[in-house]
Amino acid sequence: MLILNAVDSEHKGNLQSDPHRFYGLMSSISNLKHPYSWFTTGNTETLKGAAEKLGLDLREELIKFYHKYYSADIMRLVVVGNHSLDVLSEWVTSKFSDVKSKGNTKPMFNFHPIGKAELGKVIH
Repeated sequence: MLILNAVDSEHKGNLQSDPHRFYGLMSSISNLKHPYSWFTTGNTETLKGAAEKLGLDLREELIKFYHKYYSADIMRLVVVGNHSLDVLSEWVTSKFSDVKSKGNTKPMFNFHPIGKAELGKVIH
């Protein structure tokens, strides 16, 4: 699966990124019930290996995820460029207007990922 190799490559590139390592450190001490504690990029093992261990078909799981979450109502798009606003707007409309809204509700978490229980930890 070509995309799996791309994800693995992105993950390997992030290993040497100081901001990514800082995020990993902070997520490792955060509340496990908050998505901030989840990993940000996967690799071959976290995707394909984990799916195989669970007896799941990775492709089918990705398709289910896409159908459930690929929805305009829970997405945000930021565009930066040195073209005119009219040109950028035209490009965005042509590339993203087919993304439908499925009526999803954006997940909300009413607590901070790092609370009192997560503070005061020493990391070596």
